[in-house]
Amino acid sequence: MGEVLRKDCFAATRRLRAALLTSSALTLAWMLPAAPARAQDATWLASPGSNIYSSGANWNTGARPTGTAYFGASNTTDLSVSGFPPFVTVGGWTFNTGAGD
Repeated sequence: MGEVLRKDCFAATRRLRAALLTSSALTLAWMLPAAPARAQDATWLASPGSNIYSSGANWNTGARPTGTAYFGASNTTDLSVSGFPPFVTVGGWTFNTGAGD
């Protein structure tokens, strides 16, 4: 009989410990500041599908750069920026050899 009570006591203790650890982890995660997003560099493709700057399909990373946009030799050199979302930040534009030829 005493063994059954001891077993139930340990089960309740384990459940309480798990609940406290979970709530502590959630509280800590909520209190930590979010890490700033890193700028992503990308290179304009040599043969992009369109001339739209904001189309991720035209960049080697599959996404429009938020860091430095690199340009080299390409069969599409007249870019359209009309699709720019408002307030887009670009770290810079670098024109390598062959860009715009």
